[in-house]
Formats: sequence, C-alpha cells, structure tokens
Amino acid sequence: SGNKIGTIVACETNLFFPGLFRHHSLWFYGGLQENKINPNSFYQFAGFVNYPRGYHGQENQDLFSLKCNYKLPLFYPDWGIGSLLYIKRFKLNLFYDYAEGSGLGYRNIYNSTGAELTADLHILRFIFPFDLGVRCTYLPETQGIGFEFLYAINY
Repeated sequence: SGNKIGTIVACETNLFFPGLFRHHSLWFYGGLQENKINPNSFYQFAGFVNYPRGYHGQENQDLFSLKCNYKLPLFYPDWGIGSLLYIKRFKLNLFYDYAEGSGLGYRNIYNSTGAELTADLHILRFIFPFDLGVRCTYLPETQGIGFEFLYAINY
C-alpha cells in the first residue's frame, strides 16, 4: 500500500567465554541489521543493532557490528562509610568495537577501543548493588577521546 513505512530485519548473538585467569571473562557480540525504508515515508525505524561505543546519532540502512570485551576484577577493597556507602569491588573492562554501515551508494566504517572502570557498591544499604563508573573511548578515525559516566542497578 502507499503508506507502508518499510521493513527491518535484525539478528544479534552474544558469546561468553572464560578469560585467562580466574574471574576473568571474554565476551563477543555480533549483530546484523537490514532496514528497507520506503523513500516516500517520513518515518524511519529505530535500529536494533548496537553501534560501537563512542558513536551517537548515526543512521545507516544496513549495519554489521562486532564487539569484544575482556573483563576482570581489579581488587576487592570492602570499604564502608557507615550506612552510607559500601564498595565491594572494582572492575576493568577492555573493549574493541567495529561496525560497517551502508545505504544507497555509501559505506561507513566505525570502530572504537577503550576501557571501562566500574565499581560494585551499595548506597544507603539499598539491597541491590549499583554498578557505577567511567568509560574512556578512543576513536581511531578522528583520534578523539571521550568519557562517559556509567551506571546500572543489578537486580
């Protein structure tokens, strides 16, 4: 019909492996997305497949993405400040991300590498641990370095 927006098909996979030492882990991500857009439509589907860390607001019709993480604990300080804060563990995650985006007559390559330093902690004796930290991302194409604040609640 004349008002059809288009179609999107995506596939993702995650593979987990043990690392070189105890409590280390290796993670691989792969994603493939094909977005067929109706050129007469004002709307566009949001993507399902992840872009490399450090890239925001990118749009491609088709996307192929690979990611690799190596995660390890740094140390377990067991620091506490009364009932306000308890820091259980500090972790390091080293990563490399790669993606190829394409569309009608263009092809874009995206890649990034970097590290994430996070801590598992409890705030105000909240039962679920918080995962707070910072990510440093290096983009080789532009030689840019960026920092992001990371946060999560582990249920």
